Amino acid sequence: IQEQINAVKIAVAEKAKEVESIDQNMERLRSELEKMTETIELREARLFETMENKTAQAAEKAANEREMERLKKECAEAEQRLREADERKQELRDSMQRYQKVTSEFQMRYTSLTDRKYKAEGQIEKARLSLESQSDKLWDVYEMTLADAEQLKTDVGYQESVNEVRDIKEKIRELGTINPNAVEDYERLHTRAEDLQIQREDLIKAELDLNRLIEELMGTMKETFQEKFALINEYFQEIFKELFGGGRAELSFDGGDIMECGINIAAEPPGKRLQHISLLSGGERALTAIALLFAMLRINPSPVCLLDEIDAPLDEANVVRFSHYLKHISSTQFLVITHRKPTIVSCDTLYGVAMEEKGVSAIVSVKLK
Repeated sequence: IQEQINAVKIAVAEKAKEVESIDQNMERLRSELEKMTETIELREARLFETMENKTAQAAEKAANEREMERLKKECAEAEQRLREADERKQELRDSMQRYQKVTSEFQMRYTSLTDRKYKAEGQIEKARLSLESQSDKLWDVYEMTLADAEQLKTDVGYQESVNEVRDIKEKIRELGTINPNAVEDYERLHTRAEDLQIQREDLIKAELDLNRLIEELMGTMKETFQEKFALINEYFQEIFKELFGGGRAELSFDGGDIMECGINIAAEPPGKRLQHISLLSGGERALTAIALLFAMLRINPSPVCLLDEIDAPLDEANVVRFSHYLKHISSTQFLVITHRKPTIVSCDTLYGVAMEEKGVSAIVSVKLK
């Protein structure tokens, strides 16, 4: 195949040289044709001049006409040779294409055969390595050579033998290593398993008891929370009316489990409709929060309570009501930080911070009662 490919390549090269030679001849013929055309044009121009010039000789005209006929004949012959050269060139091109197609087919066949050859060599090498590996395994496991195994060969299916060997190995693997202390180990592990089972049952019982205790505690917490919430809501409504001089307010659950849900605060100051606390003005929200704080303090009084400018958002009338209500609470001692005059007037003891000198603060106390 390689020799055929080389022969085709040589033929293609020869045809290419022939085409190149024809191209050169065609260029030469085109050049001659152009020269003849120029000569004809020149003769025609001279003839035209001769015809215009009535004094020109008839003999020269006839000679010129004969020369023109000769040149036209030569031009026609040159055109015929040029057409023949074009046809020959096209034939050579077609021939080159056929040769190239044959060369491509031979090359593809050669490549395919080469690939098949390499694959076959790889399979042969793989089979050789497998044979060597099986020979080494035969010697390592049974201390037999391949020739000795050939003598002991029997007609047994390969797949059946492989399955049988695999089953035997699996059974041996399941047996594990021989343990002379297996009985003692079994007794010890059996005793430990019984102990662990008892501990497991105790843990399950303890888990049940804890879950029951948690449920009881959660039930008690919910009951207590609902009772305290209802009481705080009652006190909140009462204190809200007292601080605002009327109106109404209420606390409600947001829905769902009361231990996880949110709490809604709705308030209706005098002259307004009932709405969420977020829709109130700043002072109204602050006074509503103060009412809720006092309601919780009534449920669980604290010995001391610190209020840091809690009356800052309130207007003057609400500050007066706040300070009056603060004086009525006797169960808690309040420490109030404030700048509002009604709150300052209602306190029992007044502590002021003054800066008599720049950068030096001094505390002044005044007992009003």
